[in-house]
Amino acid sequence: MEESENGAKTGGLRLPPRLKSERLITRLFEEGWVEGRRPLTLRVLPIEELQHTQFLFAAPKRRFRQATVRNQVKRRMKEALRLEWPTAPESLKSGYGFALLCLSTPPPSVAALRTALRALWPKLEERGLALGTSQSI
Repeated sequence: MEESENGAKTGGLRLPPRLKSERLITRLFEEGWVEGRRPLTLRVLPIEELQHTQFLFAAPKRRFRQATVRNQVKRRMKEALRLEWPTAPESLKSGYGFALLCLSTPPPSVAALRTALRALWPKLEERGLALGTSQSI
């Protein structure tokens, strides 16, 4: 186990922080770009004021009517991200806001979500470098 700055022990595989700011979420959906790889759609926005990359997970009610199914899909997305985040390029690990949206029915498996994330990392890195990571939209 690793120790954090305040001495608390943390697990080795942790999720990145969640995107909670209403202002940043609005900017993400208005100004961010979209990358898709079935069954995931990612909205991405470089945000200078973020020290760490933050994530938002969503499963729309229109696609997944029952709350239990929506929650299950979001848990699967979080698990896939937790497992694939260590393989993400370092350039994506700070200064970005991501919204992970699951738009395919039936609910995808964790393996399918992991495959989609693995395929998206190079696209996101290429696009981020093309925009310039120091530049905010």
